[in-house]
Amino acid sequence: MLSTPDQVEILRKVLGRPVECVDVPLEVVQEQMIAAGRDPEFAQGAIRGQRFIAEGGNARLTDDVAAVLGRRARTYAVWAADHRAAFD
Repeated sequence: MLSTPDQVEILRKVLGRPVECVDVPLEVVQEQMIAAGRDPEFAQGAIRGQRFIAEGGNARLTDDVAAVLGRRARTYAVWAADHRAAFD
């Protein structure tokens, strides 16, 4: 599994320029979502999901992609290289 800092490092290498990772407290994210017009219940649910992921609740690998697509999943590095133009 790749952490967010791992993903940022891969993007930095693919893009050949600095890329930063900023940790925004979940409470701030929730406030921003509500300020942007999201329903408070939606924001709370989104934050619960983010907390679940941050605490490792989603940290497991499966063969689901291979089962659905009939091939192995691409790596994040391959995906980033394939979509490099989207970051320009």
